[in-house]
Amino acid sequence: MRSFFILLSLLCVVFVSPLRANEVVSLKSIEVPNLPDPITKNIRMYLNPLLNKGIEQISADYVISQAELALSVFGYYEPDVQLQWANEGTALIVQVSLNKQLHWSKVSITLSGAGKQDPLLNKLLESLPLKQGEAVSHQTFDASKKQIEDALLEMGFFDFRWVKSQLRVSKKEAKASAVLHVETGERYQFGQVIVSKSTQAETFVLSLAPFSIGQPYLSAKLSQYSLSLNQTPYFNSVRVYPLLNNRKNGKIDVQVEVVDKPANSYEIGGDSVQILVQKYDSSGVSRGSLMTDIMLIPICLFLKNNEMLQQVIQYLWMTQLQMCGVLTPVIN
Repeated sequence: MRSFFILLSLLCVVFVSPLRANEVVSLKSIEVPNLPDPITKNIRMYLNPLLNKGIEQISADYVISQAELALSVFGYYEPDVQLQWANEGTALIVQVSLNKQLHWSKVSITLSGAGKQDPLLNKLLESLPLKQGEAVSHQTFDASKKQIEDALLEMGFFDFRWVKSQLRVSKKEAKASAVLHVETGERYQFGQVIVSKSTQAETFVLSLAPFSIGQPYLSAKLSQYSLSLNQTPYFNSVRVYPLLNNRKNGKIDVQVEVVDKPANSYEIGGDSVQILVQKYDSSGVSRGSLMTDIMLIPICLFLKNNEMLQQVIQYLWMTQLQMCGVLTPVIN
């Protein structure tokens, strides 16, 4: 009986130690050795949701199918995937033989509609990374599709639609094809520029627009417009955007929202200049805040050069203040 008890104790040590009975073993790490980094990262992205799950909940068939799905993105449709457990079941090692990579046997990218003959769009199609004979890559397919969409929106083809967007793979024939066909719709033109009512410089804002009504829409023009407004020293904030939801009759209006800097503050470079505005009557007597027919603006500025003085004069013109006084530059 004593011998049987000793034997039973040894069996318990062999099968239970170092884990206690009924202890749940969780997956703590996943290793994918000897593969290029992009492929390794993609397999890990597919498998990482399994981390911290109990190993009894993890199916080998599921792990292999997820790894194969991650590999198909790069054109590997017939890989060999082997699984190995380590560290008492807390680590999973995924061994992969990539085997043959498929290449595009057919690539068809076509435009229809008003943009079919556009030279810029056709030049873009020629430069896309999706080409016949290249290695199959789902990422390349998606990136090419997005480049087309971005270009259409950039050029004002806001009503485009995909007639066909198809990626087909035949494992049996070891062939892959990609088809992209987009109907561009009409290209919109610039409509009215609508300036926010909060500014006193509407005329000045409109004068900086780098486009006119009826010109073909191009979003780069809006970026240029926004930059030009921001480069002036007159506004605290600038926002320029197309009114997409209000487009009609082939035209799209542009909204410009600017916030003027305070009327008594004007910044030139890193210098802050205070502009003192006082009201006088025709005899030169100060009238305080009372309205008069003549406004004199005596200004005492710390001006460093004539260019700075010219900028101040431009500022005063922009805000449509009537100058009947004297600009007195004081040089330190």
